[in-house]
Amino acid sequence: MELLDVVDDNNNLIGLSEDRKIVHEKNLWHRHVSCWIMNSKGRILLQKRSSNKTRNPNKWAKTGGHVATGESVQNALLREIREELGVKIDKKDIELLGIFKSEDINNRYFGYDFFIKFDYPINKYTLQKEEVSKVKYVTIEKMKKLKKNNNKSYTFVKWNDEDFYKTIELLEQKRYKLLRNLKQQKNWKDLYYKNIKKFKSMDDYIQNNLNKKKTYLKQIEKYAKNKKVIECGCGTAKISTYFQNNGYDVSAVDIDNEIIDLAKYIVKNSTYNDSPKFYNMSIMNMNFKNKEFDVAFSNGVLEHFKNDEIIKILKEECRIAKFVIFGVPSKYFDEKEYMYGDERYLTRAEWKKLIKKANASIIDIKLFHSQSLTKRIKNKKIFKQKEFNLFIIKEDKSDGK
Repeated sequence: MELLDVVDDNNNLIGLSEDRKIVHEKNLWHRHVSCWIMNSKGRILLQKRSSNKTRNPNKWAKTGGHVATGESVQNALLREIREELGVKIDKKDIELLGIFKSEDINNRYFGYDFFIKFDYPINKYTLQKEEVSKVKYVTIEKMKKLKKNNNKSYTFVKWNDEDFYKTIELLEQKRYKLLRNLKQQKNWKDLYYKNIKKFKSMDDYIQNNLNKKKTYLKQIEKYAKNKKVIECGCGTAKISTYFQNNGYDVSAVDIDNEIIDLAKYIVKNSTYNDSPKFYNMSIMNMNFKNKEFDVAFSNGVLEHFKNDEIIKILKEECRIAKFVIFGVPSKYFDEKEYMYGDERYLTRAEWKKLIKKANASIIDIKLFHSQSLTKRIKNKKIFKQKEFNLFIIKEDKSDGK
């Protein structure tokens, strides 16, 4: 017998305990706990419910269960995790995300939704076979795709859109904070150096990058009628260096002064004689005149920022340039190729909403590969879908401006 505390429709204890079976038969209000477990890569742990479960058998769900009589919601959650996954979590590591009211005609309860940051190898969990048959880590982006495709093997797919996307937003905020904190343990310069060492020379390093961005380069050339461009978040400035040495007037902006020094070093030690003009500043607030440039461009930059920051950046880029061209990962991008780890995949629909909020309009959208044809042949991925979306936008002055 599993006794549960019965509550009223305002979540107040009424001094009554009933067996779990009776609670469900009579559809009495009770309490339930669940949690989203996120690892240091920002992925969410899901568990597959056992085939003998009465509710949602063989469905993927988050970890959770009922609150027993006299038990606190925190202790109930820790018990469920310990029983179902075989791991112990410290109470100080659990964070309440919110309390929701489920008015399912056959299952009325108050749900306490928690968040836990916890690293544990997937093959080390000790599963309670009566409750859980499998576990796996998935990305938040994968969860959104499952919802969009109405994959009924996952319990959250049947949630209403408002509740689902509110939860997704909270999880994205947690992931963003988690991965940003991890940045303190990394730096871009070390990552770039590691990549540069793979090439025989600086020329090879630059050329390799150019080979896989031909579509991207053509669009910049198309819209830069006066050949005055700016790279926003230039990194090692490979694209900027190429254009500067092909008759363009190029400015390159980055907030990291060490990276700018590295970019200058690359130019100096290559056969590219002319260096772009470098500026150490935030791309959210650039000290340039309105429409000073034909094109403001970036690639692999915006996916590192939160939505409100992306909007601010796009507005600023549209202010200083006639056209803005940016590349971001598409749904075909391989997560294993992420350079930093805090990259966010957004759907085209999500990017379109951000562009609209930045008071910009879309001129064109294209796709391009993140790997050269030679590398795709070598890796047997010649028919791989293109992994980057390329947006060409401009300031929209039609809205009463």
